[in-house]
Amino acid sequence: MRKLVKFDDVLIKSLRKAKGIISNARSLLSRKTFRNLTEAKYAVTYPFPPMTFSPASAADLNAKERALLPFKIAIDSYLEYKGIFNKTTIDEFIEEAEGLGAYSEDGWLHDKLASLAKSKGITATCREVLNIKQIIQAILDNQLPILSVGPSFEVSKEKKGRFVIVTGFKSSERQIREICVYDPLTDEYCIPIKLFEDNFSGRGIFFEEESLISWADVDLGAIKHNVAATKELVGQGTEIMAIVKAEAYGHGLIKVSKACRDAGIKAFGVATKEEGLRLRKEKIEGLILILYHVAISDLDEVISNELSVSVYDKDILPHISTVAGRVGKTAKVHIVVDTGMGWYGLKPEDVLDFAKYANDLPNIEIEGLYSHFSQADNENKEVSEKQLELFNRAISTLKKENIQPKYIHIANSAAIIDMPESHFNMVRPGIMLYGIYPKGIDKSKITLRPAFSYKTRIIQKRDLKKGSFVGYGGNWQAKRDSKIAVLPIGYSDGLSRIFSNNSEVIIRGKKAPIAGNICMNVTMVDVTDIDGVTDADVATIIGSQNGQRIGADELAERQNTISYEILTSIGMHVQRYYN
Repeated sequence: MRKLVKFDDVLIKSLRKAKGIISNARSLLSRKTFRNLTEAKYAVTYPFPPMTFSPASAADLNAKERALLPFKIAIDSYLEYKGIFNKTTIDEFIEEAEGLGAYSEDGWLHDKLASLAKSKGITATCREVLNIKQIIQAILDNQLPILSVGPSFEVSKEKKGRFVIVTGFKSSERQIREICVYDPLTDEYCIPIKLFEDNFSGRGIFFEEESLISWADVDLGAIKHNVAATKELVGQGTEIMAIVKAEAYGHGLIKVSKACRDAGIKAFGVATKEEGLRLRKEKIEGLILILYHVAISDLDEVISNELSVSVYDKDILPHISTVAGRVGKTAKVHIVVDTGMGWYGLKPEDVLDFAKYANDLPNIEIEGLYSHFSQADNENKEVSEKQLELFNRAISTLKKENIQPKYIHIANSAAIIDMPESHFNMVRPGIMLYGIYPKGIDKSKITLRPAFSYKTRIIQKRDLKKGSFVGYGGNWQAKRDSKIAVLPIGYSDGLSRIFSNNSEVIIRGKKAPIAGNICMNVTMVDVTDIDGVTDADVATIIGSQNGQRIGADELAERQNTISYEILTSIGMHVQRYYN
């Protein structure tokens, strides 16, 4: 046994957490779902970045290293000494863990891997767990090169391409010991995936339960690209208000807003007070406009946090003035003009009197004037042009009285692309921020990148005889001996029942038709014509896989709705992972 080193509180907490991880892992190993790689040439352990540290200095680890530490301890311990978790006391556990030598002062295998990576100019970084399965499958299909490292740690293949797989072997049996995945172009750590070997009789993948069922990948790089493309289109002098209401169209309010902020956005549009307060709590500065109704009872909190208010009712203005004075703030308001949408707002001819009244009240600043197009995504722009004419009249009446709001805005995504005359000094991109083109616009004017994909995993594959029925109501019947894959996703997860027998998912790069009625939490798909389907294969609901793509707009057409509804119907109980 190596010399023991004193453990600090951080490491002790990590050891306790590791014990729980191993307990979960043992139960998972017995499940068939996690034993599907038995015949695979390569399999995944944990794609951890190499870490070199002494247990005595564990408190000095950065946040990412601390988060990964218990998982690393668990894997090291399980592979090296499976009986370690039979111990009943944490003291014995600590002693055994240190006895493995994994965290002694003279280091371990990761030191050598780190040196190797450095010598090859590889930054020790990893992909997200949800992409690891795809990477490994690509390796199996010989689509990605492998940098293979044996017991002597000699490179047996040249490094080619973006992903570098570093494998370690158990020298005696030449069994795969671990695989580290490095991506030199990113610096984000992944959620751990681990390989457990059970007497070398099979291999199983263990990962956090919330990652198992279904998830959404959100490409923040695509968001930033779309922001940049919008900036280029509208030009300098026109501010962009990123519309992030409804959890940023289902992408995730906080992450998307921060990505927009990092891309230079200084104004945000939200639907509710709660959304605005969440942004302020996350230190999002600048203009945050609540686009819809604000209750009088909420004004104190709204104004104190410097959220801008949409106004169109004279009765609320005195309350805004009073509350602003009480909290020592100047309330910023945006006057809403209804130019043809037929919802909330002032008639154009009433804007001047309203603005004068607001201007005469203390503690109120008219920060903005805005309206909203109802049909800007139509190829025929006649209605939109009429709305723009009415909006311009309202602007002119205010100018004549020397009332000049700081921001004038009416252009939504469709108008940003097709109606440059509507840009004024602020635009409000919504759906285009997320990489989806509004209908009826000229796509050649801007290149957008979709940011959202939605995936799940097969939980069971079943063989059905010809004539068998599937699902509630029995409205799908096998016309031949068939293979059915069961997916743990249903209409409560955003996959509408309208798609029953009326859509597909992508599995192994091929489209598999939905078979039977979609259930609340389960969907069946026909994989008869797809070779090699196994439990735990990824099924793509929205997004791309091996050259095939299903977009939110395509699903919207099948459902006779719009992509906005498709995206926002995928509840936030579905875990989002961010690239």
